[in-house]
Amino acid sequence: MHECMENESRTQVGYEQIMTQLEEVVGKIENPELPLKDVEPLLKQAKELISQARKQLEGFRTDFEKALEQ
Repeated sequence: MHECMENESRTQVGYEQIMTQLEEVVGKIENPELPLKDVEPLLKQAKELISQARKQLEGFRTDFEKALEQ
């Protein structure tokens, strides 16, 4: 049980960091003064962050389902 709580804590921190980074990237993209040439790398970064967040959530869901089975 203690290990599960540690994993949840690490996942939560990782997820929150990813979401904070994603919010920063979105804020940059929404800036109307951002040169168009700078948008593509930011979109790629946002896509990667979204992928990381999904993996975090899927892992959390798997851990949660395993905990329910016990």
